[in-house]
Amino acid sequence: MTVATIVDSPDQQTIDFDEYLAMFCAELREALAGDGEVVCAGGREGLTLDASRAVNLALIASEAVTNALKHAFPDGRPGKISVECRRQSGGGLLEVSDSGIGIKRDTREDAMGLKLIRTLVKGIGGKLRIDSTEGTRLQVSFPL
Repeated sequence: MTVATIVDSPDQQTIDFDEYLAMFCAELREALAGDGEVVCAGGREGLTLDASRAVNLALIASEAVTNALKHAFPDGRPGKISVECRRQSGGGLLEVSDSGIGIKRDTREDAMGLKLIRTLVKGIGGKLRIDSTEGTRLQVSFPL
């Protein structure tokens, strides 16, 4: 396992999140070994985050990808999961989307994984949006 670049500054540790996210997706692809396609988009913005925010976003991405692998592609259905983090109008946006069957509206409130994601999003002062129109798209906007 490769470690993302960590930079010590007088105020805090920061992590090159673009680099970290690319490594995260590469390790997921290796671990899945054909069970699903995980694509990491972006990674060209030089997005550097404080360590605490980076860890929370990584946990959110991990939980979202795990949920997609467990529920989005039943009966061996093939599918694709995309992970992206980018700058957006004064903040950042983490997006995890899949080409699966989507989340049922009644599942959104009770699912343990989504409760964990909501708690992590709140911890970084972010906002969560879930769209299940075509597959599932989970978007977390957060302050930079």
